[in-house]
Amino acid sequence: SSASAPPAAAATALPPTSPNDPPVRRRQPVAGAVVRFVGGGSASVTSLAMDISGAAAMVTGGASGLGGATSRLLAELGVKVTVVDLQDEKGEALAAEIGGAYAHADVTDTEQVEAAVAAANRDGDLRMVANCAGIGWAQRTVGKGGEPHDLAVFEKVVQVNVIGTFNVIRLAASAMSQNE
Repeated sequence: SSASAPPAAAATALPPTSPNDPPVRRRQPVAGAVVRFVGGGSASVTSLAMDISGAAAMVTGGASGLGGATSRLLAELGVKVTVVDLQDEKGEALAAEIGGAYAHADVTDTEQVEAAVAAANRDGDLRMVANCAGIGWAQRTVGKGGEPHDLAVFEKVVQVNVIGTFNVIRLAASAMSQNE
């Protein structure tokens, strides 16, 4: 038998975000997904073609911003979420709010990430990782006085955003490969 291609995501008209905005046409994020809009035009997925309820996930940078929203959405979909972050107070509070767990970890520290992966995989059902940890630094390449950008700052951004992301992926994927 030959494998069939997944159905293409249908284009849908999104409601305007303000009375003066025309509707915007966008593709649905997942074939078969149903998206509902809540105040201000933000979207929340209400069903997926894949049932992820009961699976475990870890969300890096999961205590706030994009990571916090991802943690909340996954929990809403029935996923057992481990919030992974450096912000202990916010991470613990969010984990309590969503019925999840919290693990303190710097994504660039292999030992800390291994401990976070072990916490997320405590029941042997880790199936998802959402890498939302990241930092940014706004600085001119050359300052007004001709001084060059601080290379150490840029190296730190790359270390967290690129190396740290891969560090989490490789360690979580290894753990997932051992799950049934």
